[in-house]
Amino acid sequence: MDILNIIKRKEIEDELSRTNSLLKLFVQKTNRKAYLDEVLILLQEWIDCRCTGIRVLNDEGYVPYESFAGFSQEFMGSENWLSVNHHQCACMRVILEKPESQDAICMTNVGSFCCNNTIEFICEMSTEEQSRFRGKCIELGYKSVAIIPIRYQERVLGVIHLADEKEGKLPSEFIEFIEKVAPLIGEAMYRFNLEDELRYKNDNLERLVEERTKELKLANEQLNHDIVEQKLASEKLIRAQEEKVSILESMTDCFFAMDRDMRFTYINHAGEIAFGKSQNELLSQKITEVIKVNDTALQHYHEVMSEKKSATFEIISEALGGKWLEISAYSAENGLTCYFRDITSRKIAEGEIARFDRLNLVGQLAAGIAHEIRNPMTTVRGYLQLLGVKPEYATQRSTFELMISEVDRANAIITEFLSLAQTKPSEMKSRNLNDIISHLYPLLEADTFTQNKQIKFIAGEIPDLALNAKEISQLILNLTRNGLEAMAEGGTLSIESYVEDCKVVLEIADEGCGIPKENFKKLGTPFFTTKDTGTGLGFASCYKIAESHNAKICIDSSPKGTTISILFPIPKME
Repeated sequence: MDILNIIKRKEIEDELSRTNSLLKLFVQKTNRKAYLDEVLILLQEWIDCRCTGIRVLNDEGYVPYESFAGFSQEFMGSENWLSVNHHQCACMRVILEKPESQDAICMTNVGSFCCNNTIEFICEMSTEEQSRFRGKCIELGYKSVAIIPIRYQERVLGVIHLADEKEGKLPSEFIEFIEKVAPLIGEAMYRFNLEDELRYKNDNLERLVEERTKELKLANEQLNHDIVEQKLASEKLIRAQEEKVSILESMTDCFFAMDRDMRFTYINHAGEIAFGKSQNELLSQKITEVIKVNDTALQHYHEVMSEKKSATFEIISEALGGKWLEISAYSAENGLTCYFRDITSRKIAEGEIARFDRLNLVGQLAAGIAHEIRNPMTTVRGYLQLLGVKPEYATQRSTFELMISEVDRANAIITEFLSLAQTKPSEMKSRNLNDIISHLYPLLEADTFTQNKQIKFIAGEIPDLALNAKEISQLILNLTRNGLEAMAEGGTLSIESYVEDCKVVLEIADEGCGIPKENFKKLGTPFFTTKDTGTGLGFASCYKIAESHNAKICIDSSPKGTTISILFPIPKME
């Protein structure tokens, strides 16, 4: 037991010694490059690993090696131009903190990638995973590879890269130690960056002071000229102050300043509009007395003032009507300054983009499988028809008919798939939306009659639009049948067309029980359905069709029914 204690104590002493060596470097070195070069030397002393490097993430997203030893020219030539925005490798995924499924076996709790047998690691991947895996280290014969993130607070500034041609060169204890000291390296890097920026500003300030001194010297030679210059400078300063206020007042983003008691000391015109009160009403008032402040925002405000740091965050503000806000807060001498902007439209757009990406993914899948599935299905259906008419199978005819109907149902699902798979532009012709609805109306009436429900069509006066009649018919059929299925017997489905805000609006309203709030964000997602026999593709195809016509789908739902509006832009007359 004493021997184990001695060994443990020796390990702790070694770690402390190494950590002290690392801390001393920050005091000894004057810039980041010199500091990282010395860190690299320490790493080589601490572990028997042939290749060692430190990659630093720059503002453009590239991650070059700032200090390295042991790597070949070929390796450096291929690695120094990698970017987190455009390339995939273990280093990029560690920096982005987005490991892929195949990385899981080699990831530590801190987010490091460590593998002591890369050949075995590759062999355990699926063929698809191997096709996506870049693996330059493995290609050049490195069997032991580790990538440890260098963080400052929550931000990854770079990585430590260790590699060796031999297996088992990277003990887990050493990796854990490097993970412990990596934040010290990150803090040093961050401080060197700040010192470089401060040095640049000081140099610039000295240059400005020198220039100003020359101006004052010349001004002293001619007193009258000095008086004129002072008067001009004073006027310029007043204009600058006026311009500063004018800029703040003309900003569309809300800007305000608060003291340490959270009382307003300044607020611009946009802030007056946002809070619904005048500047005189707001000044000296606590923000918590004016509106109900989001808990997250309050926490950030206190952190900014107490820790003298800046913070940028996003919240949903119930006090301002449930809007998404992007808030930036900065520490000031007597409190903080803050501005926020309404990013609700951007959030909605991001959701739309994500939904279209899902549709495109399903479309690509559909294009790949539809042809291969339909051919054998056609053959099966043909033989079932032939067998069904033979006398010796007369007793099984109903079974054959059931099998054929199931094949037809599968074929219909494939057709919906293909509607999502279409990538070529739709063939548009100038048509009137009312004509398309009128053409479909007998079919819609028949569907309504068989379900003991009612339908009405109010055709407004609307201009012709560039439409694909087949696609618009499919959209109308999908939405009306959804509406009919949502209603009980005796319900009425309303279809109306009209012009509003330079848009042709097609409105389909049912008297069903409405759409649950939790399902709203899922609408249009491929394969999402609440029906027992649904495919989840009908609504997705509606969004696809609307997109191809530059139209927008809006949904308003309550327990009394659902109204779906499709807004078609009216082209401007040239």
